[in-house]
Amino acid sequence: MIGRYHRIKLVIFDLDQTLLCTIRRFYEALNEALRIHGEQQLSWNEFVELYSHDMLRVRYTDDRLWHYFLTIYTKRRTSHDGPLEGAKEILEWLKKNNIKVAIVTGRIAEVSDVIRELEDYGLADHIDLVLTHPVDVPVGDLRASKRELIKRALERLGVQPKEALFVGDYVEDIVASKSLNVTTVGILTGLMNDKRLKELGADYVVRDLKELLQLLKDC
Repeated sequence: MIGRYHRIKLVIFDLDQTLLCTIRRFYEALNEALRIHGEQQLSWNEFVELYSHDMLRVRYTDDRLWHYFLTIYTKRRTSHDGPLEGAKEILEWLKKNNIKVAIVTGRIAEVSDVIRELEDYGLADHIDLVLTHPVDVPVGDLRASKRELIKRALERLGVQPKEALFVGDYVEDIVASKSLNVTTVGILTGLMNDKRLKELGADYVVRDLKELLQLLKDC
């Protein structure tokens, strides 16, 4: 059980499809990157199929395409974007219970730009640390990997892996946090299924943030 032997002092969240619903933004930004780099754009159904089977990076291997995509992601908001249901409630509960909160995201963006977006959604006051893919680090560089960002969050906030919990919706999230021996929760608010997240090693899989909050309260 979470916290059975060590009290949880920090929850690290992935951002997109974990705290924020930005899947439409992902789709539109990706299609723009594909167009700019001479690739055929995807239909929504094609996108969902590739995304849910973790095949986008397999089909599109040009790091320049992904650098462009990750760079425009923060700037390209859509009317569909917003906090996932339960986001504010869980962040408030964590703060009330003196549990630190960090966000790590693969977006290539200044931290201040991500914080500004969180402010617009009324979430920023509940977050202790935000880490992004540094703007001066190339895509694929290990210094900007999700594993490195999680490691930096632990170090910056002075928390041991056994005292932390990581929440994410995608393949890289689960693999990175498990490699650091951080208790890992897969969340089904993205397009991955529970079977896949469990295969990757998630210690727990929850449907949404409401279920995550209940899991934390029960510990």
